[in-house]
Amino acid sequence: NKITALYNGPQETFTDHHNRQVTTQQRIAGAHPYFLFVGAQNPRKNLHRIFKAFDAWVTKHNGKQHLVLVGERMLWNEEIQQTWKNMQHKDRVHFTGRLDSRHLNDAYSAATALLFPSLHEGFGMPIIEAFASGCPVITSLSTAMPEVAGDAALLVDPTSTDEIITAMEKLATDDALGKELRKKGFERAKLFSWDSVALEISEIIKKLASA
Repeated sequence: NKITALYNGPQETFTDHHNRQVTTQQRIAGAHPYFLFVGAQNPRKNLHRIFKAFDAWVTKHNGKQHLVLVGERMLWNEEIQQTWKNMQHKDRVHFTGRLDSRHLNDAYSAATALLFPSLHEGFGMPIIEAFASGCPVITSLSTAMPEVAGDAALLVDPTSTDEIITAMEKLATDDALGKELRKKGFERAKLFSWDSVALEISEIIKKLASA
């Protein structure tokens, strides 16, 4: 009863703006459609299953998408390294390193979906950034991610490569689903803002002062 949980919010630079997506798409994936991963590239981000799922999906469905990873390589373990090494479609995988918020917003806006089946997160900021940028989201059923995503994302078991592949196939082939998730995500993002956090903190301070 002494604890109040306050959510994070995206920067104001993250907005839904599809008018710039073509330029960004050409710049980071050679004009190909792509799935996007955003975050520090370490084992808890489930990278080895992202690589496996993408590779299997391209092979099985002759998918046209590429895979773009934004963020620093950190703590790649043997499992990640070997999975990457054994990929049949490494030529479709692009590493951008860190991007500033403007270019990251562009990357979200142009993506088929954010692929974020992390094993565990304390919040999962890329989910909200993607929502605010008009990007559909595939994320995990575990830890904080369902609470953040609500009904605005496709939720998968992060330990199931098959579930990740199925979600990728849905968003790569079902334009109506992508449009629906973009709309839901944009509305969901409105619930997370630093203005609302400031108001909640103000109310907490008032209650404490009056007590």
